[in-house]
Amino acid sequence: FKVVEYNEQIKFNKNVITFIKASHSIPGSAMISLSTPDGNIVYTGNFNFDQNGGDTYKTDIPALCKLKEEGVLALMTESIGSMNEANRGSLQTTLLRVRKIIQNAKGRIIISLFSTNLQRIQQIINIAAKFNKKIAISGRKTQRIVKIALELGYLDANNANLSTLRFIDSENKNDDPDLVYLVTGERHEPYYALQKMVKGSDRIIHLKADDTVIFLINPQVGTEKIAAKTLDMVYQKVDNVEVIPKELILSSSSGPEEIKELINILEPKYLIPVVGEYRHQFNVRKITKAIRYPLDNIIIPDVGEIVGFYDGEYIEEHRTVIAGDIMLDGKGLGDVSDAVLKDREILSNDGVLMYIVNISAKERKVLTEPEVIGKGFYFTPEDKVEMGKIFDAVCEELFSRKYINWSEFKQLLKSELAKYVIKKFKSSPLIIPVVISTELSNEEI
Repeated sequence: FKVVEYNEQIKFNKNVITFIKASHSIPGSAMISLSTPDGNIVYTGNFNFDQNGGDTYKTDIPALCKLKEEGVLALMTESIGSMNEANRGSLQTTLLRVRKIIQNAKGRIIISLFSTNLQRIQQIINIAAKFNKKIAISGRKTQRIVKIALELGYLDANNANLSTLRFIDSENKNDDPDLVYLVTGERHEPYYALQKMVKGSDRIIHLKADDTVIFLINPQVGTEKIAAKTLDMVYQKVDNVEVIPKELILSSSSGPEEIKELINILEPKYLIPVVGEYRHQFNVRKITKAIRYPLDNIIIPDVGEIVGFYDGEYIEEHRTVIAGDIMLDGKGLGDVSDAVLKDREILSNDGVLMYIVNISAKERKVLTEPEVIGKGFYFTPEDKVEMGKIFDAVCEELFSRKYINWSEFKQLLKSELAKYVIKKFKSSPLIIPVVISTELSNEEI
C-alpha cells in the first residue's frame, strides 16, 4: 500500500500516471491522468467545481490546464448529474433551512445522511455545536470514517459534543432532548436504518412522535422505491418530518454546466461518458451539442466493451472483458472466483446431481449400491439404472489397473455421467461424484 500525493507521478514504460486534486463530498478525491505517447487519457471519477468547500474541497484547475496543453486524447467523465436541469443545489439555502429546524426542534433530531459525504457531516456538526446539541453518529463504519477524518484533519469537531450512545435497555432510552443523531450509510442503508427505528427493532434509537426527522439525502439511482416506503413509514410514526427538496440539496456529482466546463478546459479529442447509467451517459451526448463538440468523437461503450486507440485514433476492438455486479450471499470475498461463480450459476439453473459410492480398493469391489441424489434435478428409476451401467463401465476400466487413481476415477465418472445427462435431459446440472474408499475386515472378506 502506497500513499500517493497530488501531482505525484508514477512511471512505467512510456506511460505516466498522475493524480489531480478534485472537488467532491469525499476529501482526498482525485482525477486520474494516464499520459501516453498518443496523449493524456483523463478519468474524472466523481467531481464538481464547488467553490464553497475551502482548500480541502477544490479542483486543481491549473493542473487540468497543463494537461490540455500537453494534449488530451480521451476524457472519461462522470455522467450521473448530466440530467439535472437545474444547478447542483443551493448550499446556503439548505444550511439556513437545516439550522432553523435544529434551532426550533423541541425533542431529539434524527438526520439522514450519506456516510461518504464528510462535507455535509461537518456542516451538521457545526450547526449542532452552535446550539449546544449533543451529536451522535450511527454505524461503526461511519464512526470509523469520522475518526480517521478527525485524525487527518478533514473534520473539525473541537467545539462539538460528540456522544456515544448505548444500546437501549430498561434503564437507557437514548431520549436526551438535546440529541442530534446522524443516521448514515451508503445508497439504501440510511433508509433501512430509519425503517428499523420506526419498527422499534433498532438497538440504539426508537422513533417517537415528538422526534424531528430530517431527510437530507436524495434517493440514488435504484433506491427510489425504498426511499418512498421509508418516508411513508416515518410520517406514520413521527409528527415532525422535514424533507429538504432535492432542488436545494447540493449534489456531489457534476451537473451539465460543469461537464461542459471540464470539456472546454481539457478540449479532449474523444469523449467517453462513464460513472452513470446508460441514460446519463447518453445525455452527455445531448448537452455537448451546446458547445458544438463533434458527436462522432463521443464513445458510449457497453459494460465490459474494450475501447482501443491506435496512433491517436479510436478503433473498434469488438472485444469484451467480464464486468458487472458480483452478488454475494455471505461475508467471504476470497471465494468469488470465476469457477465458483460458474458453479453458482449452474446450481441456480440446472440443479445438482450427487453420485455416492462405497468401494474397497484392495478387493476391487463395490461395497454398497450407489446412491443417486438430485437437488433441483429430476430423474427416473430407469435413469438410475442407466447411470449404474455407466458406473460399472468406469469401474471395469479403472479396476483393471495396478493402482487406482481416485482423482482420475471421480473425473472419469463425472465426465461419463455428464454425457448421459446432457444427451437425455438437455441440461447440465452440477455433478458431484462422492467415492468413499473402505477396506473390509478379514471377517467381512
